[in-house]
Amino acid sequence: MPVLFGAIVGILSFLPLFICLKMTKNVTKTSNLGYGAILMLGVFASLLILIVSVLICYFCFRDALIAFVLACAITLIVVSCVYGIYTVIRRNKAAEKRKE
Repeated sequence: MPVLFGAIVGILSFLPLFICLKMTKNVTKTSNLGYGAILMLGVFASLLILIVSVLICYFCFRDALIAFVLACAITLIVVSCVYGIYTVIRRNKAAEKRKE
């Protein structure tokens, strides 16, 4: 059960990163928040979700802490890698269509 909750928290902690990546498409040269600032806010929000959930697990379910933390970290890494690979493949297919 802690592994399932860890996987859910890992996916939820990717959402701020995903939202901030989408927000960077609207950045102009004169905007107050540049690419780096928006992405840093996403990383901060993602880490905040992870830290709060780990603290809740620590105070409520100490015996399942290692399984929960490993599931959170592995899920976040896997979801991030899958999204990155998907984005690269999608862009390559779009570039191939433009060449035709």
